[in-house]
Amino acid sequence: MLEFKINKFLSVKFDKFAEDLETQIFINGEEFIQCSHVLVTIHLDDVDSLNLFSSVDEIPQDPQEVLIPPRVKFFVHCSNLQAWAENNYDTRMIHSNLAFPILKKLTEVGDLQAKRVFKEELINRIKCDYEPTVEYLIREEFTEVLNFNDFESIIGSEAIILKELAKIIPLFLTLVLDDEFFTNGAGFIISDQRVTKLSLIRCDLKKLPESIETLTHL
Repeated sequence: MLEFKINKFLSVKFDKFAEDLETQIFINGEEFIQCSHVLVTIHLDDVDSLNLFSSVDEIPQDPQEVLIPPRVKFFVHCSNLQAWAENNYDTRMIHSNLAFPILKKLTEVGDLQAKRVFKEELINRIKCDYEPTVEYLIREEFTEVLNFNDFESIIGSEAIILKELAKIIPLFLTLVLDDEFFTNGAGFIISDQRVTKLSLIRCDLKKLPESIETLTHL
């Protein structure tokens, strides 16, 4: 069994005798998630092009998965996760479907640095407005930890209008996806750091608040 300890809470293990030969991530001593793939393969000639992307999520994936020996893959994951941890869990550095589940779990087991940056990382990734990442965060319910004060960092004074609106409707007003817009009782959609859609279905409002008129991107 190979083990690489990243910090007090996070470690990576590889069992060369296991059937699947996959790298395992452990949090607080318990197995949490399996790393099946090295999601991004960057050639030396492509290094300068990384500046064109705001996160790893946006880098085009190689359609043909590179054949990397499992032991080498383990060390690649160790290196990536160590760099991520040393950079204050900057979620731009590893894929969001790995970064946010780990970060959320770290907050639950008492990692103070993870607790400090979790909401900030969510806000930053929503502000980047990369649709697949935002969709993932909403669909997996990570964004449900954000309150209207947090949304003020994304959409400014429009969050104050939503906060006031939320006080007079019977349903929970939440960030939703396009395909959920007409099925969710009360929801809003953000694009380019503005509220672009607002659903108040089944909210039993006899009159819309005048403040909604200031949501000029609806």
